[in-house]
Amino acid sequence: MRMRQLGKGHSVMFFAPGEIDRRIRHLIPRGKEPENGVGVKDILRWAMHETCRDIVHHLPHWAQQGVDHHRRFSAYKKYDSTGKLGVLKESWLQPESKTLEEMYEPVSGAKHAWPGPRINDIPSLRERLERYEVTQLTDMRKAEEQEREVSREVDMERSANPHIPKDLPAKHIIHDDIRDFISTGIISRHSTAVIPLLTPTRIDHALNSMQKWSPTPLATKDFAITTKTSRITDLTDYLRPVNWVLSSGSGSDSIIIVISPYEANELLPMIRKGDKVRLHIYAARVTASMRSFSGLTFYTIQSHLRGQRLHTSKRS
Repeated sequence: MRMRQLGKGHSVMFFAPGEIDRRIRHLIPRGKEPENGVGVKDILRWAMHETCRDIVHHLPHWAQQGVDHHRRFSAYKKYDSTGKLGVLKESWLQPESKTLEEMYEPVSGAKHAWPGPRINDIPSLRERLERYEVTQLTDMRKAEEQEREVSREVDMERSANPHIPKDLPAKHIIHDDIRDFISTGIISRHSTAVIPLLTPTRIDHALNSMQKWSPTPLATKDFAITTKTSRITDLTDYLRPVNWVLSSGSGSDSIIIVISPYEANELLPMIRKGDKVRLHIYAARVTASMRSFSGLTFYTIQSHLRGQRLHTSKRS
């Protein structure tokens, strides 16, 4: 990132997680710890240290690429002078797999002295390694085997999780009982427009028997049915997340109905004109640090008797 006239009207602020902060402080020389916390010099020192460590970590890969390039280029020069394709085939093609002996057989120092006979034959590569004061290279065979194992695991995971089959979307329908609920704040117990929200999970009856979730949250059929082949009693791959909730009343007399995004968009003008229901925004809590929306007070849309306006409230 380029910043012009840094220090003359511009400033930089660094943010780092706890692990990075500990690494930065670990590299500060003893007796030179800053009194006001980590400074710019400390961050630059850590950045340069990480760059050098990354270079050293990838040196075996870089050296192996240099050896492969030298071998192929030498084979091309032989082919250019002799015209034999066999020379190119032997030098350019690499085996797709290796035996266990080739991968894990211990290599003695006398057989492969540092940094290897192939690298010793390449003066430019050997001089570059000596300039970086590299005296030992990691065996590339183990790294190659690890890459193969990771690649195989990814392939197996993909085969175990096939793609979701295609299906036709269901037609959106807003039932008249939902419109009446917005006007009156009351939903009939015998209404066919709503179902218990937990019906697809087959645990709504257990919760009702325990009498700990009262009233049971409801959901419209437009929310529960997403495709033409889906049913309200079964879980599908196209189940919608809960984002829009209608509520009326308070306490034990409250009624909570989860609606689809389509219903929220179509019924929004009617909700703002009425004064019986409230529209809440909801999101499931997926991490411990995430704020809970269970109170339905993060963002609420409702109307007042005098003048329609957007009402927002936040829970501390």
